[in-house]
Amino acid sequence: KYQLHQAAKLPPVAVRLMDHASATCRFDPVLVDGKPVRARTAMTVRLAARQRENTEGFEVRITAANFGKFADGEWVSSKGPLLRPKYPPQAAASGVRGTVYVIVRIGRDGKVEDAMAEQVNLGSVDRTEAAMQRWRDSLADASLQTARRWRFLPPTQGEEVDAPFWLARVPVSYLLPNDKKPESGEWETYIPGPRQSAPWLGGMDTSLGADGFPRNVTQAKALEPVLAAERQKLDAVVLIDVDLDIVLVPPHARAQ
Repeated sequence: KYQLHQAAKLPPVAVRLMDHASATCRFDPVLVDGKPVRARTAMTVRLAARQRENTEGFEVRITAANFGKFADGEWVSSKGPLLRPKYPPQAAASGVRGTVYVIVRIGRDGKVEDAMAEQVNLGSVDRTEAAMQRWRDSLADASLQTARRWRFLPPTQGEEVDAPFWLARVPVSYLLPNDKKPESGEWETYIPGPRQSAPWLGGMDTSLGADGFPRNVTQAKALEPVLAAERQKLDAVVLIDVDLDIVLVPPHARAQ
C-alpha cells in the first residue's frame, strides 16, 4: 500500500494518476539474509502537464521518481552553503526567470572537476526562440561560473566511498524579489529548454528531476553510444499505462 503526503493539497488529477500508477508498478524485493522482507520508503514524484495539440485539455505524465535517501556519509554533501550565482543584470532587468539544472562531476578531493548546464527551463516567453536561447545561455553561464567553485564532502561509508568520482545535480533557480517558489503539490509553469549531455556523464540516469529522458525512440538511440562507451547497460524499463480519462486534464489546471 502507499499513502500520499498531504493528499488534500494535491490536484485531483495527481491523486488519480498516482492511484493508477501504484496499482501497476512492480519492484524488486528487499532482501535480508537472502530472504524477501516488507520494506517502507519515501518516494518523491515529479509530474509534468503539457497542453494537448489541437484540442482542449492537458496530458499529464510522471517524469521522475526518487526513492528514499542516503544515510549520513553515504553520498557527497556540500561543504557548507553552496555559493550562489549572481543574477545576470540584464536578465533581472528584463524580468527573466528560470531554473538551471547543473550537473557536476566531483573529484575525490571534493572539488568540482567538470560542470555542465544539463537543461535550462524558463519561466517566461520571449518574442523568438533565438531570444529565449540567449536568456538560457545567460543563466547557464552565470550558474557554471559559480558551480566550478563549489566544494563537497566525499562519502565516508557505503558502496560509493571508493568511487573515482561522483555526479550530482543541483537546480539553480533565478527568481525576482516578489516571486514565490511553488509549494509541494503546486503546479509550476515553465518552458523546458533542450537537454544537453557530456561524455563524462557516463551511465548516469539524468532524467531525475529535469524533464524526463529518454522520452522517445530518437533519444533512446542517442543514449546507446553513451552507455556503450562506459560499458553500462539498462537493467529495466518501466512502462506506466495511464487511462485516457486520467491523461486528459481540464483547461483550468493549465500548467506545464
